[in-house]
Amino acid sequence: MSAMGFHSRADVLLRRILELSDQDLEGDFWWKRGDQQDDYTRVHGLYMVSEHILAAADRLTPIAGEGTALAAHVVRAAWDLRVLLMPLDADLVAREPRPEEWSIAQAMDHMLGSQEFWNILFDLWLEQARRGEALAFRHSGKDIAAQRSGGEELVGDPVALVSELDEVVAHGCRAVVEAEALGVLLEPEVGFNRGPVPVPLGYYPRRWAAHLREHTVQVEKSLAWLGREPAEQQRIARVTAGALGELEAAWWRAGRPSDLEASLAPAEQQLDSLY
Repeated sequence: MSAMGFHSRADVLLRRILELSDQDLEGDFWWKRGDQQDDYTRVHGLYMVSEHILAAADRLTPIAGEGTALAAHVVRAAWDLRVLLMPLDADLVAREPRPEEWSIAQAMDHMLGSQEFWNILFDLWLEQARRGEALAFRHSGKDIAAQRSGGEELVGDPVALVSELDEVVAHGCRAVVEAEALGVLLEPEVGFNRGPVPVPLGYYPRRWAAHLREHTVQVEKSLAWLGREPAEQQRIARVTAGALGELEAAWWRAGRPSDLEASLAPAEQQLDSLY
């Protein structure tokens, strides 16, 4: 089951918020509930969009399993980063924020390249597990290089960066869930992290989530150095993206059931009621 359709529909929702003018944020709206109705500010109504998304997340029943819980950490972190990238343009992404500091394009190249590296390692471990072989502590550089996508040029298009982020995150999360199904997520301790000390494969999803958070903060710092203060619309979109991350995380923990896209309907209707 893929979240591609959910991401596309969620992105439409986020872009509707991001593209609102300052004038669109002014004024009130009537919120109806049963026979009662009250007036609220439009900004408050926009923040209410996230409440509908969180309610959909609460309706998903988690299944037992370490793998899906670990995947949930990663998708939550990814949503926060992707919504920061969405309103940017290629010029801003490529610009050096201050001397000797990575551009956003360079930071993303590092982050995405690191995730691709770990995805390749998991693919190699999973191939061994499927064959019933003992998992290697380290794989050869040649085996890893053979599977790397390559490419020397930095990607500066924010849409392309979001697409690549979605792909590497989904790939890694699927690998973690399969590792649990094959019984190799926690034992044996074959994975390595910055040295010779072995760690369980289950260690990595939390490391991936932390790495995503780390570079989300770096993107925020770069935007501040470049003089890009977030607009109110971007703040609201980020809150909404946080709720979307909770919903997709709950979906992973529930075993990726069908109809994830349909769960966005109440949030879309709330936005429709405002404009």
